[in-house]
Amino acid sequence: MNFLEWYAALETEVLLSTRALLKTMTPGEHRTGVGGRGFQVSHHAEYRHGDDRRLIDWKVSQKAGHLLVKRFTHEGRLRVIVACDVSRSMVFGTSHSKWEVMLRILGVIGLATVAQLDTLHVVLFSRGVERDAPVAQGRGGVLRLLESLWNPPEAGATETWLGPVFERITMKAPALVFVVSDFRAADEWKQYADAMAFRHDVVPVLVRDAGETSLPRIGAVTLRDLESGEEILFDTASHAHRAFFEIQVASAERDIIAALERLGGEYVVASSETDVAGDLLTIYHHRKLSPRASGRSTAS
Repeated sequence: MNFLEWYAALETEVLLSTRALLKTMTPGEHRTGVGGRGFQVSHHAEYRHGDDRRLIDWKVSQKAGHLLVKRFTHEGRLRVIVACDVSRSMVFGTSHSKWEVMLRILGVIGLATVAQLDTLHVVLFSRGVERDAPVAQGRGGVLRLLESLWNPPEAGATETWLGPVFERITMKAPALVFVVSDFRAADEWKQYADAMAFRHDVVPVLVRDAGETSLPRIGAVTLRDLESGEEILFDTASHAHRAFFEIQVASAERDIIAALERLGGEYVVASSETDVAGDLLTIYHHRKLSPRASGRSTAS
């Protein structure tokens, strides 16, 4: 399948799914999931250092006995940021590469966003930020973006660094942020999780491949890290070696999941074996209908 055939099928799928979801929306309920200065007060929250003092509701505060500030429903276009990992580790795959999974996710969210006339901003990263720009001109802009990423890079950074990416996104205006990555990165990004979650409504999308969690019994093989280039000889026929591999993978996965829950509360696991397009569209439209008081995501 060439790019145009793939894109045409994806566009048709997203538009049909979006129309089906919109039929369940009640007219007049369109609200963004990100807090902001709108016309309607959604609720009051306790005043915290750094809050705008102009938002203090003195009348309600007097009754409550402590300072309370107004929280508004933000009306208008939803700001959507899609941050995609384009590092070498995303090229890995058994049946289909993680790169293909990432590209499909970007296409689903991108097309849904422009169909709803919301604003779309795309951040591509590997060792640092490689692209940080809005996607203009509707479907045409999404098509050109996806086409430019159709072929994965033949060479890439030696290591993925998410910290600088999160730091930059945190400085942007509050938005619904999808972070699409395998999160095979240095742990420094975890220190930015709280600030990122406070500022934005974050939905991490963890991209995985079956070959990362289990190895076939084919004897001695050479395993190579796609980013660092490091190689090790591994005996897949050895029970001890396989047990060690599975323990290490499970431990690393628990650490990543814990960090993702802290970052967004709700996260999505995507792979070539599971199609999460419907889940992502549901999350996106749910955020439009369910206003939040601030950029903070509540961890489950």
